[in-house]
Amino acid sequence: MFNAGYGVPEIFDKEAKGNLKAIYQDIQTVLKVPVVNFMFRSLALYESFLSEAWTQVRSNMLTMEMEKAADKLRYPDISVKTPGIEWANVYDVSSDQANTTDCFYI
Repeated sequence: MFNAGYGVPEIFDKEAKGNLKAIYQDIQTVLKVPVVNFMFRSLALYESFLSEAWTQVRSNMLTMEMEKAADKLRYPDISVKTPGIEWANVYDVSSDQANTTDCFYI
């Protein structure tokens, strides 16, 4: 268990034993993740509660709706459209051209 004197204590995957290890493996399989989420690792301190909570939530995690939502998290749309800026509306172009002779190059 990790606490380091601050934060929320949790039980990591490698520390899980017995029934808790089986719950962790099921969470990883159902959610298709390489590690168990912090929320579950924290709840593992209350193993009977985690077991009951996961039993209640598990069936919802196996639905097509959940899989579609998870795909959005796994493969987010990261295309970014840069805004078009009309620089003439932002700066006075005539004064910028007048000051170009004031630039010094090293």
